[in-house]
Amino acid sequence: MTNILHQIVASATQINQAAYAYNPVGNRTSLMDRRGSQAFGYDPLDRLTSASHPLLATPQAFAYDPVGNRTTGGSVVNAGNQLTADATHSYQYHDNGNLTRKTLLATGNFTQYTYDAENRLTKVDDFVAGTPTPALYEHVPLRWAGTTD
Repeated sequence: MTNILHQIVASATQINQAAYAYNPVGNRTSLMDRRGSQAFGYDPLDRLTSASHPLLATPQAFAYDPVGNRTTGGSVVNAGNQLTADATHSYQYHDNGNLTRKTLLATGNFTQYTYDAENRLTKVDDFVAGTPTPALYEHVPLRWAGTTD
């Protein structure tokens, strides 16, 4: 698809028209719409490396580590290839690899995740400034009770 036209049928009034261009392997390289022209660049592994938009003062740039994790935009991963921080949150994990805590950096509010011995999520609690709020999710094993004739 290289073009999309949005219009009001009754009056044929154009709302927006978007024209797309792609490189030979199918990556979108540009988008032109009513807001202006956007451009996208890629590395030899077809990972997005740059993006420009008329509403952005400067183009965005993206870089990657050897295993393909984005290293720009505030994302941080540990040796186990787990996301430990991004632009808005920090993340903590249990030795089994389960996410145990997600903290909003701006406020310190966090969500705590609890698992059973088989690594199944059993409970999710939100804490606002260290004060627990009601659980959003609590796993309760299904039980069946009934009678037979």
